[in-house]
Amino acid sequence: MRGSWRVLTGVFFVSFGVLMFEIALGRIFSVMFAYHYTFVILSMAIFGLGAGGLFVHLYRSRLPGMPVALAFSVPAVTFLLLRLPSFGGPRSLTTYVLASVVLSAVPFFFAGAVLSEIFRDLPRRSSGIYAVDLLGAALGALWAVKALNLYGGVGAALSAGVSVALGTFFLLYSSAGRTGAALGLIAATSAFLSDHIFGYYGPVSMVRGKELYDFLRASKAEIVENRWSAFGRTDLVKVAEDRMYLFVDGTAGTIMYRFDGKFERPLVENLKEDIEYFPFLFLNPEEKENALVIGSGGGRDVLLALLGGVGRITAVEVNPDIVALVKKYSDFNGGIYTGYGDVEVVVAEGRNYIKRSKDLYDLIILALPITKTSRSPEGYALTENYLFTVESIGDYLDHLTPEGRIIVLAHHIAEVFKLFSISVKALERMGVSNADAMDHMYMVGLSGPSLFVLKKSPFTLEESEIRHRSIHLSRYIALVKSLFFPNLWGCHLFDRFLVGVNQGSMPFDLIDLYVKSPVDLSPVTDDRPFFYKGEQGLPSTVMAVLLWATVLSGTSILLPSMFVRRERAKCSFGWMSLLFPLLGVGFMMAEISLIQKLNFFIGEPVISVAVLLSVLLAGGGIGSFLSGYVGSDRTRRFISLSALVVSLGIVAELAFLPALSRASLALSLVGRSLVGGMAVLPLGIAMGFPFPLGIKMLDRVGRGDLIPWMWGVNGAFSVLGSVLAIVIAITLGYSYALIASALCYSAVALLFRGFRARDGSPIYFVKHHIAHMEAAFWDSGFQDAACL
Repeated sequence: MRGSWRVLTGVFFVSFGVLMFEIALGRIFSVMFAYHYTFVILSMAIFGLGAGGLFVHLYRSRLPGMPVALAFSVPAVTFLLLRLPSFGGPRSLTTYVLASVVLSAVPFFFAGAVLSEIFRDLPRRSSGIYAVDLLGAALGALWAVKALNLYGGVGAALSAGVSVALGTFFLLYSSAGRTGAALGLIAATSAFLSDHIFGYYGPVSMVRGKELYDFLRASKAEIVENRWSAFGRTDLVKVAEDRMYLFVDGTAGTIMYRFDGKFERPLVENLKEDIEYFPFLFLNPEEKENALVIGSGGGRDVLLALLGGVGRITAVEVNPDIVALVKKYSDFNGGIYTGYGDVEVVVAEGRNYIKRSKDLYDLIILALPITKTSRSPEGYALTENYLFTVESIGDYLDHLTPEGRIIVLAHHIAEVFKLFSISVKALERMGVSNADAMDHMYMVGLSGPSLFVLKKSPFTLEESEIRHRSIHLSRYIALVKSLFFPNLWGCHLFDRFLVGVNQGSMPFDLIDLYVKSPVDLSPVTDDRPFFYKGEQGLPSTVMAVLLWATVLSGTSILLPSMFVRRERAKCSFGWMSLLFPLLGVGFMMAEISLIQKLNFFIGEPVISVAVLLSVLLAGGGIGSFLSGYVGSDRTRRFISLSALVVSLGIVAELAFLPALSRASLALSLVGRSLVGGMAVLPLGIAMGFPFPLGIKMLDRVGRGDLIPWMWGVNGAFSVLGSVLAIVIAITLGYSYALIASALCYSAVALLFRGFRARDGSPIYFVKHHIAHMEAAFWDSGFQDAACL
């Protein structure tokens, strides 16, 4: 390839577009599928990056058609995905998921092939190329947020295609005799996209099982308006003359009532029959002077609080599009967000808001606060995870008045038991015994949504008796499945386990043994914030992806070994075969875990993910650029040194991030974003050294032909790393995922120490073991694999 600036420019735009396309796909798939299927599809599709590198290695010769295929694959795949559910009539969900995996992997495959071929052809420029690659991806992550807000998920995906096509133009232009082809390519692609990029809000079909899909087909509902943004697609759906629903990514519907300011209207008066209104029946005026509503949605909970006589209400909603739509349709809802001076509406993530607030509240209300839509880079984590953890209960209690209480409307009884679990643990941390902790809470478990109430001070026996009598006199009694009121245990509806804990005869830690539930009832923390994990152990989707990621990662190493030349290799760098897998796994585990931890600290889910991802990638780009100044005689030493710095940096992040978060909470969003970005930037810089230095090292020992293979291995193990981060976070916590990442980089540092290992040292053992592996590979004819 000629014209290095054209190559670098091409790599920049390709990486910019590919990262942007990945983020846009996440938003599109969140509309089409449930969030856990989004995780499956994205994880499997990104394997295409590694597969492209493996293909280049096995094919070995130049592949001039790959850039052209890459340019056209992005828009083509986008349009095919949009129309996927309409092809061939009704099909199973599995069929749609598999088809989405195959289709969405195509652009990543071509991108992996193009980029790995560049690294193979220009190994001595790997530092600059990798730097531009990461910087392009960093800016792509930032611009993706803006593009999603401007054009929506579909428009963002198509505009990513423009960036990719522009990058392929520069790459083809840098090759001899390719100028005309490049010009024709960019012209054709621009014409293909011209009518579809700006302002495109085309339909995204949903598969069966999405709440909105089933809702529209089971009633005469119609979509009144929808809005795309980086948060997701928000749909306003009219179901009757007196009510509308708001859906985010086709799920988690929140209701908006027709209201004219008259509380005596039957529709509003009937809210008193809801179980969520039950706690208001017993409140004195001084016990409801103010309230914080977290996840206010379409305004139902605000209306219910006004109906209950609450004086001042602060409504916190994380989705700005929902707030904008409720305000826009104020004529319909009676100005629930605009017409009441005592109602303040704040767009913020609820947990972050309350940590930064200095106010005390009589009531904190959380009613079914979950979006069921992917928010994190790997497509799995939920925005609302941090609303229900042991630490969150402590934060809520700290912001209650002495007689204040938390009111939670849960989806079902199992969630109520989980709320008991985290509340007991939170009070235990405050020095309250399990038996005494039960005096602070009660529940009304129904066959559907169920009620949980936690009070800062203990309930008296009289308060428990009044509430118990009221339940038996209400219409709820026919729906009650389980009850608990402190210091009462004579009713046959009372839960025996909770009563036993309250009496002091049973430890709460045995809840999983006594309460038969398909849901994991163990307490969740900020480090392991999976409150809505709906099954015991690892979720089945995570297990499936882990299995496939392990198989495909192993295949990325073993399959090329079966097709290599059978000439004896003349090198002794057996431990190099561990470098690229360890970097792939270690980098992704650190990236996922750090973003998740700092996401909560910054508070704006979309902005925080974009900022932190871009800073981490940009830091890697800076590190890669600086690695270009490392002499060939110091390559191995700097690989070891930079990996050691990363490992120590991760340990430092674990040690100091909590204190940094507490010290910076009072800052503005911009300030918190800057602090979060600066916290990960040095780590990103150190992470940028090992990969390009490893590429140079392969070239220095005469094995530049293996670079695409190692690119593919790194890509495959990066996907495995993202899955392992989720697996470790669910079972142990994100801190342990960071520790695992640090161990990966420590292993790299150990393997590439710049001095000769002595007999008996750990590195001597590893090298001695690899030498035996080399001999076995030679005996089997797998010489190239051993040569690594």
